[in-house]
Amino acid sequence: MWFKKLEYPGFDPALLRHNFLMHFWDGVIFMFAMSFVAVQTVFPVLITELGGTAIAVGLVPVLWNLGLNVPQILLIRRRGDHTNIKPVFLRYALFHRMLFLVMGLFLLLVVGALPKEAKIGAVLFVILLMALSGAFAIPNWYQLLSKTTPVTLRGRLLALRQLFGSLLGIAGGSVVAFVLASFAFPYDFSILFLTAFFFMIVSFVYIRRIVEVSQEEGSAAHEDEVRRSGSRDYMRRLLKKNKNFRWYLIADFLMLASASATSFYSVYGLQKFSLHSSYTGIYTIILMASMSAGNVLFGFTADRKGHLLNLKLLTLSYAIASLLAVVISNPTLYGAVFFFMAIGLTIHGISRLSIVAEMTSERERRDYLVLLNSLTAPAFLTGLAAGYIIESSGYPVFFLLSSMLAIGSFLVLSFKVKDPREIIIK
Repeated sequence: MWFKKLEYPGFDPALLRHNFLMHFWDGVIFMFAMSFVAVQTVFPVLITELGGTAIAVGLVPVLWNLGLNVPQILLIRRRGDHTNIKPVFLRYALFHRMLFLVMGLFLLLVVGALPKEAKIGAVLFVILLMALSGAFAIPNWYQLLSKTTPVTLRGRLLALRQLFGSLLGIAGGSVVAFVLASFAFPYDFSILFLTAFFFMIVSFVYIRRIVEVSQEEGSAAHEDEVRRSGSRDYMRRLLKKNKNFRWYLIADFLMLASASATSFYSVYGLQKFSLHSSYTGIYTIILMASMSAGNVLFGFTADRKGHLLNLKLLTLSYAIASLLAVVISNPTLYGAVFFFMAIGLTIHGISRLSIVAEMTSERERRDYLVLLNSLTAPAFLTGLAAGYIIESSGYPVFFLLSSMLAIGSFLVLSFKVKDPREIIIK
């Protein structure tokens, strides 16, 4: 079997198998944990239960995604590509997890004594802190993944993590439905966050066991460049010399702007069909089950056909999800929205960063990943604009705009972005 061999040039087979398993179980358990507090389904409903308007709900993806991406630009001044990156990553990863404990305890012990505006503001602030801690964890995690996993194995690893995490997430969605139907607010959401925290700590145990492969030190000339790497000139040089990356930035910006709609599907479904908040668990089950089905296909597609094809399918899936949210008038059929949303999220996790890793050299990989996340982060302000559009014109208008953004991204990917594997072959 392919897993037993895992023979790749430059990688010790036994160590590669060990790291593969540690990465796998970390991802599976972390994704299971997030199924209890899914950003796309549970977070928006929590804000709604607190009395938040569509504008407040729109702030969830804005704070989450801006907080997750914009601060990463600071990492371009503090390079660690060829030093041990695992200790740095572990600090941020643990702090990120602790904030879910903070949210659970806040909902359990404090939120009931606060006025509505303070409740919403405090919850949004904790969400922002969660995102900020993740901003410094993600690039370091991806660099650790890249140093310990061959490029032609990453697609399958990420897909398998998401596949089994999604399968467990189906159970997580069932728990969400049960808890929201059985416990009064805010104890129901407190239980969900505390449960998520427990499993996040379990995943942290596996992260700690990853063995980081030592890397060769860079040249003195390169280290001089590193010390200047926070300058605007350095960033401009990175952008200027990689035309393919520049076009991908545009496609990614449009795709992320379209993705803002994902935070409104569950709230809109509950309102449109007058459903109880516990139905959020059903939406989560559909989301996780669909991600399970998609991971096998898209992981192998990434390794064999490249990430560009996957990303085109992602943008089409986001466009279809937004259109279906507008036209479907049956609560059962509305689950199709979460099916296509799941395809997009699945591919996002597999291919969005992975294609950049193939566009760049190993030395500059993290810099390009940071540029991607930081420069496209303003696209998430669409979520804030969405709140005003929804308040003034309704959900369907915003979903149609979201679909158009996704189609625009598809066109850029199709006609301007080149598959980096084909460029290498040529």
